Amino acid sequence: MSVSVVEITDPQTGKTFFANLATGECSWELPPNARLQPRDPSGVEWWELFDEKHKLPYYYNTSTKQTEWVRPTYGTIIPSSAIGKRLSMTFSGTPVVPTPSSRLDPGSTSSVHNSNGSINNQQRQGGPSTPSRDMGSYNEVGIPTPPKENKGMAGGFGSATGLSASVRELNIGTPPKEPAMGQPLKGGLSTPNLAAAQNARNNGVSGPVMNPDAAQAMNPLNRNNLQATQAMSLPALQSLRKLPTELQMDINQFRIDGFAKKYFGEQRRGIFRRKVPIEKMLVFQKDSLKTPLMQLRPEVQKDALKCFKALQKIMNHKHDLVTHFPEIQYILERGIRVGGLRDEIFVQLCKQLSQNPNSESEFRGWQFMDIVCCTFPPSKNFEYYLKSFIQQHFGSGGPGSKFDTVVRHASSALNRTCKTGPRGRTMTNAEIDQALQAPFRNSVFGDSLEEIMERQVKVSPGLELPRILLFLSEAILGLNGAKAEGIFRVPGDAESVSELRCRIDKDEYNITVSRVNPNVPSSLLKLWLRELSDPLIPAEYYESCIQVGKDSSNAGAELYLPALQLVNSLPEINRKVVHYMIQFLKIIAEPQNQPFTKMNVSNLAMVFAPNFLRCPSDNPATIFENTKFEQAFLRILIVGGK
Repeated sequence: MSVSVVEITDPQTGKTFFANLATGECSWELPPNARLQPRDPSGVEWWELFDEKHKLPYYYNTSTKQTEWVRPTYGTIIPSSAIGKRLSMTFSGTPVVPTPSSRLDPGSTSSVHNSNGSINNQQRQGGPSTPSRDMGSYNEVGIPTPPKENKGMAGGFGSATGLSASVRELNIGTPPKEPAMGQPLKGGLSTPNLAAAQNARNNGVSGPVMNPDAAQAMNPLNRNNLQATQAMSLPALQSLRKLPTELQMDINQFRIDGFAKKYFGEQRRGIFRRKVPIEKMLVFQKDSLKTPLMQLRPEVQKDALKCFKALQKIMNHKHDLVTHFPEIQYILERGIRVGGLRDEIFVQLCKQLSQNPNSESEFRGWQFMDIVCCTFPPSKNFEYYLKSFIQQHFGSGGPGSKFDTVVRHASSALNRTCKTGPRGRTMTNAEIDQALQAPFRNSVFGDSLEEIMERQVKVSPGLELPRILLFLSEAILGLNGAKAEGIFRVPGDAESVSELRCRIDKDEYNITVSRVNPNVPSSLLKLWLRELSDPLIPAEYYESCIQVGKDSSNAGAELYLPALQLVNSLPEINRKVVHYMIQFLKIIAEPQNQPFTKMNVSNLAMVFAPNFLRCPSDNPATIFENTKFEQAFLRILIVGGK
């Protein structure tokens, strides 16, 4: 079988030899049955050498006599194994490399490289001389064995030590000089930290090496970095954090398609019942569905088909949306009560919003998407895909347009609902109407405390607490809620709570005493706390609060000060609201009120702990385990400081 070799010119002698780049074998003459590869069009040859100091390969240009650290991208590269054998031939002074079948003749010429650099050839007696390499002797079957190490040169095929020593003896291609620290090498590389490099040379690969200078240089708060970024415009800064739009859309579409392939059911159409491709299942259609889009339990499949029919009516722009409130309530009620239908409802919405030929119908669909996102979340499997789908439509109709406003509000509602969970009941007509207006009107429900206070300071600059908090707490006490049985445990009338919420969102802070019992404002107060976009006690303080609750079993009374210190370390508005709520709950929990309310400190802590603290974990076991510690933390705050 023929082998492929290349012709190489020796830069020291100017002679030509032949090398097999695959095995590294070299010979002065073209081996039998060898096929000569044509030279590289550039005519450049590189020798791969090894730097013993840095334990790194480098490359020697035989034409220019220059060396490079970076592996060249052009020319012919001779591997280090071939160079080692070429050097061995040079030291031995023998021009032929024996084939594996060759036997070392007793009368062969052996060579020894003396310490002074000279080469002594000793002719053994007994027959004609047979050329050989100074790479060691051959055993009985003709396989070369490594030679013993001599002074000045260590033998071995491509040995790093022997090759490096040989290179120094022949003065071929000394390694490139080390550039200054941080100066880039050719090819875009940079020099390593010298201390780290020395440590790697001495000890091999080790753990991370501390480099305070590099850390400071990469710190985003570094003054030089801040000055560089502050000089950039906002669009330029945003472009640094975003993928190209087309690439991001392709990635998002890939994610949606991946979810569809895993969870979608089979759809067939036509008289031949041909299978519908997944990409067509996610596109708007006028006809009704014959089977659900997703794989559902048999008992809920009919509900899924009814939901799609209701959705088609809702998105029919020829009729006023108010006439379709019953269909909206039907879908919301099914999604709240049957968790397995939620993803099906969201997928149906995504389908009807994809390539919808009518812009008015599409806008109606996004309005309903916003309402659904306010009502219940998708499953964890579909959550990421749904968020990506909604984000793809940011800027639809132009930034700041009515269309874009609704889409972004739906995204915010989805993020909030994924944290807080589904609503407990279906929206009333008044709440649906309020939800349709919510994207275009600020609400005190569902926003953060900071956003609420930023808007409030323009209207009531003298108030240090949210107006809704003061209004509802005073209404509870004014309606004798401190002595109402089951206060905060018994829910208020749903329609009355909804009506009061809508009036507050319209800045109508008034209440009709004759028509309202204290359970209505108490239910709305819990709802307001629960729907804050960020928990009253921020997530970064959660574990510290839980630890205080865990310690309460051993030293309850002594933990009030640590709990109070935690509260005092909260952001200003959070701290003020927590202090106000604790003082308010102390009034409800007073011993003279408990015979009427049947609500002691433990009961109040049980009701309000989820409104103060939100477990950041998605693990049900962790949430359940931490519930008792959340209640213990709040109980410490209510009891302490009296």
